[in-house]
Amino acid sequence: MYNTPDCILMALLPVQYLGQTARTNCVNTSLLPQEVTRIPECDTITRSLAANSKDHSDEPKITESIEDTDTLSYWAVKILNTGDPDEKIKLTFDVGEKWQKKEITTLGHMIPPDQPKRADQLNIVAPGKEKRRGKGGSLASRISNLHSLANIEQWAVDLSWDIVVRFAHVTVDGQQLPQEFFDDFIQVAIDEAKHYGMISTRLKDLGSHFGALPVHNALWDSATDTCDSLLARLAIVHMVHEAR
Repeated sequence: MYNTPDCILMALLPVQYLGQTARTNCVNTSLLPQEVTRIPECDTITRSLAANSKDHSDEPKITESIEDTDTLSYWAVKILNTGDPDEKIKLTFDVGEKWQKKEITTLGHMIPPDQPKRADQLNIVAPGKEKRRGKGGSLASRISNLHSLANIEQWAVDLSWDIVVRFAHVTVDGQQLPQEFFDDFIQVAIDEAKHYGMISTRLKDLGSHFGALPVHNALWDSATDTCDSLLARLAIVHMVHEAR
């Protein structure tokens, strides 16, 4: 468990969504939900800013249906369960556009997979077991570095969709997460998909392709460790691993 200060949430969400506690549930039922208690010294800042917070009466509606294919959660899980990276990227663009055009307006409520699917032919090895990538001084080294980046970008796409569906049902101070939370992470997924596409194209230009070299799943370890806490996920995965 990560004991993440409630102040971190203040920097990430509108202040009216900060209350006494924020509770999330992990798909792994062996882990207890984490409760994050407000730090007293944050209260003065919260009260002083609350009056300027915008109204969020038009938040996306949460439903409990697991059959409705018009929900954001349905499509997020479908993308996470798509192993082919090119199809994953295509779906990301399609679903992202539908959300931004408000053709999808309902969050839904589905259980994400424990780990996103990968192409069957992908050679997955333990972290540190890949060949040395070098510094880009040779064609083989450039291909190796680009291949590693493509792997990172694919995980970044999945991390964005995972936080959208895994924490779609989270409430803070009795209210659901704001529209901007979903807008921002869907835009991140689109941006990361663009990055993957550019790197994949460059690999082909160099006579290679994604999947030609071994990859590891180390980036997902932190996602697993933070699956029961939105605050920990934001702090550890998106403010540390994604930012560096």
